[in-house]
Amino acid sequence: AVVLMDDAALDFAVKNRDRYFKDLPMVFEGINSPEKAEKAARDHNMTGVVESFPIQETIQLAIDINPDAVRAVVISDSTSSGKGTTGQYIAAEKYFPQLKFEIIDTMTMDADGLRMKLGNYGSDTLIFYGIMSEDADGNMYSFSDAVRFVTDSTSLPVYKADELGVGNGFIGGYTISYEEMGGQAGKMVLKLLDGT
Repeated sequence: AVVLMDDAALDFAVKNRDRYFKDLPMVFEGINSPEKAEKAARDHNMTGVVESFPIQETIQLAIDINPDAVRAVVISDSTSSGKGTTGQYIAAEKYFPQLKFEIIDTMTMDADGLRMKLGNYGSDTLIFYGIMSEDADGNMYSFSDAVRFVTDSTSLPVYKADELGVGNGFIGGYTISYEEMGGQAGKMVLKLLDGT
């Protein structure tokens, strides 16, 4: 069996299914785009777990903490995973008409511009972290580098709808567990190998 982690791996596997993975059972996990996951699961030999963030609950928690907020800023990028994450935030926007949503695509701004933009937000803003793997100058960020960059650039709390970074600079919210997601995917692999 083949286990695919994150959107880019699923994209690769779907594109090259016949060339590299013909007739192999495949399980994906951590897919940020539910539509992409549903389309892939039409293959009778492919299934998996969507990384469906509790975004609506996390935004509501942030509002409960800061009821005077008028803006929700989402830090993301234009990678395949970033687009999926951004899409989930955009889908939640309709539940919060009192907030003006703003997406910061880190791949369209240089590091200085990102620092300035994040540093200029005031207490009327809620900041949510999705993903930051690269900036417009091509600088690559590990997850810990991105956490440090974002938290050093703003004095505001930064919320996240998964467990990564919580306790290292980000405030949680309602979070998903990657350990549980991996466990679900592992159980699916065993069932597929047993012929289910």
